[in-house]
Amino acid sequence: AMSRSIGDSIAHAAGCSEEAEVEVHSLNLSTDKFMIIASDGVWEFISSTEAVIIVSTQNTPQLAAEQLCQEALKRWRAEEQVCDDITAVIVFFHKKEEEAAKAAE
Repeated sequence: AMSRSIGDSIAHAAGCSEEAEVEVHSLNLSTDKFMIIASDGVWEFISSTEAVIIVSTQNTPQLAAEQLCQEALKRWRAEEQVCDDITAVIVFFHKKEEEAAKAAE
């Protein structure tokens, strides 16, 4: 389901599902470093693997979101004359030990 259609029964008439896709994932701080929440305007031309590479090169969630959105916009402009909405929220996960080590630096 596209994020803007969640709960939107009118969008259903246009072929969008108003039912949210829900997946439960147990967080594992040994392997899970961040979460990407993004609109379909990001995913149109950026694969999940590419998004992970873009986000993982940034030091803050804000910079990661900005970089991801800028790359999406660049790709839209290269492919289309219009651009869909581009929205991203990045959440970094940190272990308490990592936060303490960074604070001590």
